[in-house]
Amino acid sequence: MEARELGGLTLEIYKILAISNKPWGVRELQRKLKVSTPSLILYHLNKLENMDLVDKTPERKYVVKRYVKVDILKYFITIGRISIPRYLFYSVFISILVVEYILNPPFIVDLHYIMGLMIGIFSAVILWYETLRMFVEYFKYSKGK
Repeated sequence: MEARELGGLTLEIYKILAISNKPWGVRELQRKLKVSTPSLILYHLNKLENMDLVDKTPERKYVVKRYVKVDILKYFITIGRISIPRYLFYSVFISILVVEYILNPPFIVDLHYIMGLMIGIFSAVILWYETLRMFVEYFKYSKGK
């Protein structure tokens, strides 16, 4: 239900709070999102608070109370206060397999070996590209001010 209600500026604010894993003030979010008035940010924070997704700290900053996997957040695994792209695990696994495949070639290098190697390298390149793309998105939202 929340995923449908999250959209526009509300979603952008939620993504910043969820990915950065740190408390944000209204003015900080206003500067980050280049919004003209803090009341607009406060309106969207109140929406998130009413949806029970964020909490206000005693210092009047906002933190994520409950994680909802929407938008780019679907592609991240959150362990404690660290968010890791899911593709990272696949990228590392395929890369290890390709390196092992290269280091232990058969006695006779044939077409099957070359095709397997090409498929492995191609898969690793695609997975690392997706992983790096997720890291770029992560840093886009995790940076303060």
